[in-house]
Amino acid sequence: MFPPFLEIALAQVPPQVHDQCLKAADYAGCVKANSSSNSVPSADSSGPGVDRFGLPKLDAKRFIGPDFVSIEGGDADFYTDIKSYRQLKNKGEYGRYFSYQDLMRYNQPAISGTSGYSVPITGPTTNCYGSAFGSVLGNYGSAFGSSNCTTNPGFNLQVPGTSGVSGGPRQVSIDFIIDCVDKTFQKDNKGGWKGWDKGSPKLWTALCGIINQMPLGEELK
Repeated sequence: MFPPFLEIALAQVPPQVHDQCLKAADYAGCVKANSSSNSVPSADSSGPGVDRFGLPKLDAKRFIGPDFVSIEGGDADFYTDIKSYRQLKNKGEYGRYFSYQDLMRYNQPAISGTSGYSVPITGPTTNCYGSAFGSVLGNYGSAFGSSNCTTNPGFNLQVPGTSGVSGGPRQVSIDFIIDCVDKTFQKDNKGGWKGWDKGSPKLWTALCGIINQMPLGEELK
């Protein structure tokens, strides 16, 4: 059902078998001959109906999974698109980088929106400008004058509100790029490169051993 290179990788090749077969002309055949089990995890996504999140089931001939992962607010199901595996060209050559895509399905909790509000920064101030003049005669006197006053209401910082988020099932795609030399990976072309210990080192080790069997893809960006 799966491409030969992927069947071997997903069987989680034991390290000693991987090392033994790495230089073999037929890596896949060598692994099968030296492994006690080469079972591939199957997807429970085939057939009609919906999954546990209420989303239509995926085609098990294309997607492997699910793997259950805890996330903030609950848990998620991860599926791998087996048709997404590609070697990536770097400096005109293949053999170092490959990419693939996962789908993540989860339930998004509802989040209420918030109202905006203002924060006083400076209080109101009043300034008056004007002139006065007058004369005094005995015990009587008079004065005349004028003034202009202006009031500044002060400054309030306006803090905008936030929009609410409706709850319900969600599906997002996650693109992986794997470096077989430095043993690093990147997700969605952001966040920088991270070590394999933060991901799936066993799977990526197996896939790097048979990277030349993957379809050719585009230039590494």
